[in-house]
Amino acid sequence: MKKQKKLALIKNIITVVFLVVAAVFFYRSLQSSIEKVMQEDFRLNWGLFGVAMLIYFLYFVFLASLWHFVTVLNRSSIPYWEAITCYAFSVLGKYIPGEIFMLLARFPAYERRGVKPRKVTVNFYLENLGTLLGAAFLFIGSLLFFPNDLLDKYKWVIVAAFLGLAVCTNPRIINLILRFLERFLKGKELQISITYPQMLAVVFLFILNWILVGSGFYLLVCSVYPISPHQLLYVAGVFGLAVMVGMVTFFAPSGLGVREGLIVVGLGVIMPNEQAVIISLLARVWATVAEVLFILLIYVIRKVGQRTGWIRTTRVLKLRKEYRRSILKKIGDRRRKRHREEK
Repeated sequence: MKKQKKLALIKNIITVVFLVVAAVFFYRSLQSSIEKVMQEDFRLNWGLFGVAMLIYFLYFVFLASLWHFVTVLNRSSIPYWEAITCYAFSVLGKYIPGEIFMLLARFPAYERRGVKPRKVTVNFYLENLGTLLGAAFLFIGSLLFFPNDLLDKYKWVIVAAFLGLAVCTNPRIINLILRFLERFLKGKELQISITYPQMLAVVFLFILNWILVGSGFYLLVCSVYPISPHQLLYVAGVFGLAVMVGMVTFFAPSGLGVREGLIVVGLGVIMPNEQAVIISLLARVWATVAEVLFILLIYVIRKVGQRTGWIRTTRVLKLRKEYRRSILKKIGDRRRKRHREEK
């Protein structure tokens, strides 16, 4: 009991430290972006900006649901609401340099349900793979709408890139990579049980989600600098590429700086650089505020649900399970006693 209490205390301390550090990095990131945006002279269409914010919020809800869907397919899921709550609070980890904290923040909720950390790690890899492939598909597809005749001669290269990405979704190739990683983790099986059609379905859902958030980014752009609707896919592709490169840039928390630079370069093709810089800074505020609203909403729903009994904590569920076991044991003891008396 003492060891369990010590472990619980250590976990609580780690959780508090994680939240404090994440809050500090998050505050610095948001404050810096807001200060830079306020320094610029521009007019904002608040109606379009509000719709764009709503779309990003929905994108994040679907992203959390896709995480749960991946865990279900890989046979390592927990109840939906617990998965969404776990995902929401782990998002704070992306603001700490290294990206690893977003993964570590998901361990406790799944360990309480008997899911081993290595399974959560594999699911995290699959989620990020789906995110990257979805963004890559969107970006490559957007090249067909590139506002320049330069890429007309390279369309077959784009088609070949599509086919190459489709091959990368094959679970055999994914398992080949995981087998290589197993060499460094003795006795740890990392293989996935997802079939090829299921993996294609996962990537397809990520692509749809990217199209959704890309549409939101298009409205964000139009709230500052109106552009024609036929440039929607190109603008969405620019955002997809910026986020994709930002994800693999581990030294920058949440791709800070890298994402903005790529957005400026991409949008600079269709608008003045001054407007592109404003939009790149505003995009950081847009995404961050929507993520915070999502986390706060999940927190409020969780607290209200626990008070009303709609959401039961793991401790309550564990006590109920133990109570049922004791009742079943008593019933079994009575039946065995009657059986002996009859004999």
